[in-house]
Amino acid sequence: MGGERGLFSGAAPPQRVGSGGLAARCEQKLGSFLACLQQLRQRSEVEEVELSSRSLLSGGCTTLLLAIAGSLLCADMTATAGNPWGWFLGYLILGVTGAVTSVSAGGGSIVNGEDCHPHSQPWQAALFTESEFFCAGVLVHPRWVLSAAHCLQKSFTVGLGLHSLEANQEPGSRVMEATLSIQHPEYNKPLLANDLMLIRLNESVPKSDTIRNISISSQCPTAGDSCLISGWGLLADGALPTVLQCVNVSVVSEEDCDDHYAPIYHPSMFCAGGGQDRKDSCNGDSGGPVVCNGSLQGLVSFGQAQCGQPGTPGVYTNLCKFTDWIEQTIQAN
Repeated sequence: MGGERGLFSGAAPPQRVGSGGLAARCEQKLGSFLACLQQLRQRSEVEEVELSSRSLLSGGCTTLLLAIAGSLLCADMTATAGNPWGWFLGYLILGVTGAVTSVSAGGGSIVNGEDCHPHSQPWQAALFTESEFFCAGVLVHPRWVLSAAHCLQKSFTVGLGLHSLEANQEPGSRVMEATLSIQHPEYNKPLLANDLMLIRLNESVPKSDTIRNISISSQCPTAGDSCLISGWGLLADGALPTVLQCVNVSVVSEEDCDDHYAPIYHPSMFCAGGGQDRKDSCNGDSGGPVVCNGSLQGLVSFGQAQCGQPGTPGVYTNLCKFTDWIEQTIQAN
């Protein structure tokens, strides 16, 4: 995405993948990251499973550091909360190009989905930092966007009412600034749990045909429920979509979720997908909506490093567990 094809008129356009600030910060973290990795290798109780957050880091990052597995082991790294680090456990294999081979922070978004009908997901938000698209979000209040806690930044540019990220002033879209974000206080306690945050827009956005908030479900998901996930990012073939993608997946039982992700699994999570159709969310979808029965049921959180694998569901933040915290946080701020 280049030049004048951005969301801003007369300003530097947000980009989906770039080689700017995020890449530089990734490279600056390399030394600490390798030390952290060595600690993990020495911990026999850490299983060699490959997990990836669904955020989209800069494609120019030399190591594509997926953040730091185990903040309890590597607290010095996780103290830097201003970067959209993902999470992994196990060993990384670095390819000759510098990209992560076994765990990728720049790979696909919606896998084996299709183009969403334009503006059929009017609560969908796109999060940008330093002119780079890296995560998604959901408008849940005229002034508040919900996203994954691992997408935390000091400030955000939030795109609303978008179908294409490449459109220049897409009709019905808004670009909002946000300088206050609040992670759930129990995020990553235990590892990967409670993965949500609220982002307050600097001004309220009025309801329109293309922008509308969605209600959060107070009922927890049931195995077999059909849910719709939407997002931008790389497709299964590695190409960038031109428009928002949608995919339907089915919720799996808590028992199956625990079987796949023990000991990481936590009640703040639920699993969906993993069918033979290979439909899945992936990197670039983090923080985006999972809509079941007309209500917001979850947020894209993490999954296996290789997305769209039969028999392996993705993991989503279980929002029915957080309705009180969300309401109280909005009221208090």
